[in-house]
Formats: sequence, C-alpha cells, structure tokens
Amino acid sequence: MQVTSVFKLYKIYFGYDGLSIDPLRGLQFSGTAFNMFMYITNFVLLCLFTPAVAIPAERAIACQSRTARGLQGRATVISDGTSFRSGTLTTGLVGLKWQATGALYQGGCSAGLQNINTCYEMTLSSDPNAQLEPDAGSPRQRVEFLNSRVDNGTYRYTWRSYFNAYNTGGTRFFHTMQIFSATYGGPVYFTNLLVQGFQFQDAVTNEVLASIPVSDILCRPLQHTIDITYGQNGRINYVITDSTTGTIVMSYRSGQRSVGTGANYLKFGLYRGTWSGMPSLKAWYGDYTGRQVA
Repeated sequence: MQVTSVFKLYKIYFGYDGLSIDPLRGLQFSGTAFNMFMYITNFVLLCLFTPAVAIPAERAIACQSRTARGLQGRATVISDGTSFRSGTLTTGLVGLKWQATGALYQGGCSAGLQNINTCYEMTLSSDPNAQLEPDAGSPRQRVEFLNSRVDNGTYRYTWRSYFNAYNTGGTRFFHTMQIFSATYGGPVYFTNLLVQGFQFQDAVTNEVLASIPVSDILCRPLQHTIDITYGQNGRINYVITDSTTGTIVMSYRSGQRSVGTGANYLKFGLYRGTWSGMPSLKAWYGDYTGRQVA
C-alpha cells in the first residue's frame, strides 16, 4: 500500500499514466514510462549524495516533480553549452547582454512554479572539466546576463529567479549576482551560494553583509529588487522576496559606502568555480527591468 501510494503521488504530479503496479507482476511500464522512472530514480540518487538542505516538504515535492523541460513547455536554444558564446537578446528581454559556457534557453518555465513570465533556463554540467571559460585563471563555468554600463547615478533593477533543489553550492565561489565595476577590474559586490549559506558580500573588503540558509532560496520563486547609487558615496538597498507570497527572504540596506569606480553594471545568473563531485545545475531567470531613478 505504501509503495502504491508513492507511485500514485508521482502519477498525480507528473500527470502520467504509463506506470502501474500489478499485485502479481510488480511494476508495469508502457511506452516512455521507463524513461520517466529512470528520471525519478536518478533524482532520488542525486538527493542522497548531495549535501542535505532542509527544504519545506511542499516546496520540495513541487520542485522535484517539474524539473524536466518537457513538463514545462518548449524552450528555444540560445547557446548549447558546447563552447563559450556571448551576444545580445533579440527577443524577450531585448537588449540584455548574455555570456555562457553552459546552456541557455529562452522559455522552459511553468507559470505555476517559477512564476516568471519572460523566462530563460540556464544549465551547467557536473563535469569539473567541461563547459569551462577559456583563458580563465582557474576552472570556472558561467551563464549570465549583463546590463549596460553606467558611471554614476541611482538605478533600480528587478528580476526573478528560481533555483532547483540541487543548486546547493560548494566550497568554491558560486555567484548568482554581481555588481561589477570595469574600471575597478572586477565585482565590487556579489551574492554567493555556498554550502554554509547564501551570502551578500562586499568583494573589496570581503565583509559578509547579509546571510541566510541555502534552503530559504531553493525551490522557491524569487523576486529581486536592488536600488544602487554608484560612486564613492554610494548606497545599496537589496531585497529578495517570495514572488508569490511577498514574504521577505533576505534584505540589506546600507549606509553611505563606495559602490564601484566607473563603467558599472549588473550581472546575474550562474557563475561558479568548478570542483570534483559538484552537481549539474539548472535555474531560471527572467522578468528583468532596469531604470535610472535619480
């Protein structure tokens, strides 16, 4: 009875009737049901050998049951992950720049799960020697969006994201957002998804400005809103909320502090240093807006 109820649960979430249990014959597969069964099995094994993260049960079930792109609608390939590529979006979020060693797709979202209207799917390989950025100082992978460069002023940027259950981070860097200053020559602030927590950090001083458990952002539709005043006397107000409930997930408001030295821009997506035993990654981003407010 317990086994039967488990597979009824899968049947409900996958909307699939090709798998059944016969009291005398055991598991019965038809058509592509075996592929779905193997997908579920692989997911369970991945969870067993990935660092434990306590995700609320209702979010974990929804996340696990809708990870296959085939269950979420069609997606258009922008970059296939076979080499480093970059460009500018010509549909959807027109004008937004992108760069990728991994795969980038337009589409692939479910309105009832990621809660992203203009959606892009990003994936990275679990192979620490694959999808590497060329000529980097250390092995790293990336799929990122970049906005236009500005020198000063106050800007408001918003976007949405959804991280899958196995995006638990590692011990090396895993940046999901950067405030980048080209004249400084690198990021000046970033978010870091590590095993020990999801952190917002000053890259110049190495100060951790805000930190929450990784479980707070996984399998959850997120709305990001950040107000940035660039320059020596800058300010940052960064808030992440659950995009369906409005619940605040993480927030940080600074006093006066240095934010970039010129040619500043925002990056968001997946950017990590590779390590042996890391999981493959899948995440969704979209609904970006950006405007000067002062």
